[in-house]
Amino acid sequence: MSDVDADGYLANVVRILGQAKLFEGSESWRTGTNVPRKVRAYVEKIAAQARLDPVDLVDRTRLRLSDLGILNENWCLRTGSHATLRLQIRRRGDRALFRCDQCSLVTLVKPFETCTTDYCGSRSFSPVLNTAEDYYSWVSRERPHRLTTFELTGQTKPLSEQRRRQRLFKGQAFVNQEHPVTDGIDVLSVTTTMEVGVDIGSLKLVLMANMPPQRFNYQQRVGRAGRAGQAFSYAVTVSRGAAHDDYYFNNPERMTGDVPPQPKLDLSRAEIVQRVAASECLRQAFLSIGSPPARTADSSHGSFGLSSDWRQLYRVDIASWLSASPAIDEVVARLASFAPLSRSQVTQIKKYLHEELVEAIDAAVDNTRFIQDELSHRLAMAGILPMFGFPTQVRSLFWDKSGIKNVDDLRISDRPLDHAIWAFSPSSEIPKDKQLFTAIGFVSKYDSVSGPRNEENPLGQPLRYSRCVEESCGTISYGEASICGVCGNQNLNFDLYQPRGFMAHWMARDYDGQRSRGPSLPPPVMSFEPEYSEESRCGPLLIAFRSGAIAVVNDNNSKLYGFHQKDPNMIVVKDVAYRDAAILKGVPDNQVAAGAIGAVFTTDVLSCLFKGAVGIGKNGILDVVAQLSARPALASFAEFIKQAFAFQLDVSPDEFRVGRQSIAVADVRSEQIFVADALENGSGYSRMAADPVNFELWLRLHFDREQERWSKNIHSNSCDSSCPDCLRNYGNRFSHGMLDWRLALDLAQVALGEELDTSRWLGPSNDRKVEAFAGLCAQMGMPVTLEKHGGLSCVFRDGKGLVVGHPLWHRSEGAIQPAQLAAMTSLRAAYGLDFLVEFVDARDFAGHPASYVLRLR
Repeated sequence: MSDVDADGYLANVVRILGQAKLFEGSESWRTGTNVPRKVRAYVEKIAAQARLDPVDLVDRTRLRLSDLGILNENWCLRTGSHATLRLQIRRRGDRALFRCDQCSLVTLVKPFETCTTDYCGSRSFSPVLNTAEDYYSWVSRERPHRLTTFELTGQTKPLSEQRRRQRLFKGQAFVNQEHPVTDGIDVLSVTTTMEVGVDIGSLKLVLMANMPPQRFNYQQRVGRAGRAGQAFSYAVTVSRGAAHDDYYFNNPERMTGDVPPQPKLDLSRAEIVQRVAASECLRQAFLSIGSPPARTADSSHGSFGLSSDWRQLYRVDIASWLSASPAIDEVVARLASFAPLSRSQVTQIKKYLHEELVEAIDAAVDNTRFIQDELSHRLAMAGILPMFGFPTQVRSLFWDKSGIKNVDDLRISDRPLDHAIWAFSPSSEIPKDKQLFTAIGFVSKYDSVSGPRNEENPLGQPLRYSRCVEESCGTISYGEASICGVCGNQNLNFDLYQPRGFMAHWMARDYDGQRSRGPSLPPPVMSFEPEYSEESRCGPLLIAFRSGAIAVVNDNNSKLYGFHQKDPNMIVVKDVAYRDAAILKGVPDNQVAAGAIGAVFTTDVLSCLFKGAVGIGKNGILDVVAQLSARPALASFAEFIKQAFAFQLDVSPDEFRVGRQSIAVADVRSEQIFVADALENGSGYSRMAADPVNFELWLRLHFDREQERWSKNIHSNSCDSSCPDCLRNYGNRFSHGMLDWRLALDLAQVALGEELDTSRWLGPSNDRKVEAFAGLCAQMGMPVTLEKHGGLSCVFRDGKGLVVGHPLWHRSEGAIQPAQLAAMTSLRAAYGLDFLVEFVDARDFAGHPASYVLRLR
């Protein structure tokens, strides 16, 4: 080839290597000597056009670039020293750009009519006539300016680093060798921590990456800009397409000008009065003893000493005071003065304080799921005392790095326990300050005079749970049981640990935007059996309410975790897939325990169960084994009622947790739904929703509103199952594949006692899908017949037919609906009694047509 063509060819080879990040110091640094795949593909295309031997061209290319000092023996660019690197950047000038007609790659150097994209075989290019859309060209003409960015969140540790970043961002105090040009910070990437008044000075711009939950959140965020006499400031909100974002995008005046909801305290809840009364009575009781416990930094809920000292030092005296003191009646009378409580409720509170409070304290002290050392803190977590401030069931991820003098410098991140059990689970990778840390196990650290020390028993005390070994069931239940109460199969009993802290490997690497996340978790499970009553219902939906324990379980996708003792009070997990195998170097093979990790908390729980519903399931009960859409329907309905409650109470949906739990009803394996307050000890929302009158009214209002909105063509034509405009949000991301807005509306309609509207599934759109299925069969040499029988679409050939029915209809002949029976009767009347009829689910039929083609073979 000519010198000009050779020059362009080598330039493209260098460009391919650079774009593949094959240069010294990059993450893609390689040790092999074979030509990289993308370069080989380009060389072979050039060799074919230039009529050269591709192997010889590869060797000549390597030799030439190596002689120039550009390439090493591993086909990586020598970028270690720019002084000796014989590469030049040539300006484009007036030369034309060309775009590949097949893959749209834009190129300047085109020695042959060959695209440099490895998978593209195009030899056709078109000139690029308009380069105004070239972002990099525009940037190249901009005046250079600095853009230094740092995180500033509640996870920025230690506190001294938070203060340093605040100071450098404000640009008002540079100390020691700091200089405004090299040390100043231009942009802070922050979380909602900035809403609470952290001083970062005057801002010109606040950019919100999504729509704030409510108006007062918006006010707090935009209020950070435009202070201190600034003439102007900007507040930009990015609407991300979720239903919440879209609503306020279309109604901005509600986000900027609505009257914020007034704080509300439900004084009709006897638990609130009881908790406050217990706190005051215990305060007086502890003050009455000779040497009351001293107040400490952890005594925000009361100075009641340590949990470990309760029985030995305080129990006898406190029990004596509570059983006899007349002050209890006075405390309760004062607190209940303006509360709408009945006389019997007030009497029960007094009885509780006199006779039951000590036993409740005993139970909290003995309960292994509480790890709080301070007695008052533990009692608040147990729901015996009021919770002051935010619940503190938070766990830290500690860096296993030696030579650090205090625990704050080892604390990488903090998360609530129910978040930490997947975000910090073994093999998860956590980015922080441009580095990536790998979680490998469990440790809990504290400061001592000799430096950071490890607390004993970082896994905490185990709780016993059981899981059904049958994969199709997989029911998780509290307590030991040899047989599954839902399906009758064998159970596996296991230990559930609530770790005191999590550990990251000492080796951190630069964060390149890629990371491994923890496993997706199943929905939370109830640690109690709801008691349903025929008196509390909404149509065919039975409703139950109680305060109880909810558990979120990470059992490593049913495989459990093996716990290995590394050092004193350090636990490492080996049997998971780490991206870097060197992480496990030096970890002994000495498994000391096995089990799951999880979070257990007490809150208010509303549960509900469909029983006796007309027109669905088996005898009105949804069968999660035989009905393919039963589980998705229940999951969708759970999200739907959560939305309904949140809308009516004017709170964020994040105030609730939803879940499903297996239950056996008669001979049917079904699932019950529960909606729990997200706040530890409950916030009262689920209690209000559990009133059958409220439940039906709120469900009716939400159904009428969303049925109209979701059924419009602008939504229904673009959303086959779920999207951010209907049921999806970040909080339910693990269930996105199950959610379906049509199923949610179906069950809402059934719960309200209305006749099921089958047109959402069996209307014209279903006819088009059945016709498309027939076309698929024809393409595969299997012509089929389409007919309507009993009003339902039927597809058949060779004496076998598929009858497409509603997703909530059962498919067994003994439990079918009248329309299915009519279709079967009509088919057999037309084609004989031996005609084979299979009832199919319209939703599954549309989603998996290939499997139904095989059934007709």
